[in-house]
Amino acid sequence: MTSQTFNSPVSPAAGTKPLDLWPEVTNARDVLDDLMRLWRAQQPTLTIDDARRLSVLVFNGVRTVAILLTHQLRLNPHLAHMADMEWLDKALEQLGEDMGIDL
Repeated sequence: MTSQTFNSPVSPAAGTKPLDLWPEVTNARDVLDDLMRLWRAQQPTLTIDDARRLSVLVFNGVRTVAILLTHQLRLNPHLAHMADMEWLDKALEQLGEDMGIDL
């Protein structure tokens, strides 16, 4: 792994492979899928506090995916041809389809 950080992503040095954050995006999405399955399975028995905690986890996960996608775009300028928010729209659409909800 390179010394690139999320706070200050930089272009990779010439001749090195660009940093690919898609595995992290996939992992975060898998965790979100698991959380949503848990929520659906436990919905009738969830207390208000449990539902609140679970919703915080889900929203933090969505925020994490958005941050990773933002950095993926910044680290891979060849994706910059996409409209400003088109990539996020596509990601949210796919996430919504995966979870069975309209985002």
